[in-house]
Amino acid sequence: MSHKLLFLCRMVVVACLVLVVGCVLPAAAADHVVTIANFAFNPSSLRVQPGDSVTWQWGNDGAPHSTTSDTGIWDSGQMVTGSFSHTFAKKGVFSYHCTVHSSMTGQIVVAEPGV
Repeated sequence: MSHKLLFLCRMVVVACLVLVVGCVLPAAAADHVVTIANFAFNPSSLRVQPGDSVTWQWGNDGAPHSTTSDTGIWDSGQMVTGSFSHTFAKKGVFSYHCTVHSSMTGQIVVAEPGV
């Protein structure tokens, strides 16, 4: 086999490996933002993938708010400014609320892409 043909064969094998690995490896985890302002979570419903994080950021409405899981998985405590993050490792639907303002509710849906 000539050196050029051998080199070409090796490059084809490498290209195939890159394609296979790219299809098999999971996507990098992402960070999503929910703002808390005007007595609302925005967005109130958010879809993420397992391993992704959600960061709740307090706005400037001057009122205390919390992001508190309905099942006790996370609780930011009451805050007026700042941020709080939680990483979602498992698939599922996670409802949450503000402990100060019961009308403030939200939902995080954790699912694989395309599901």
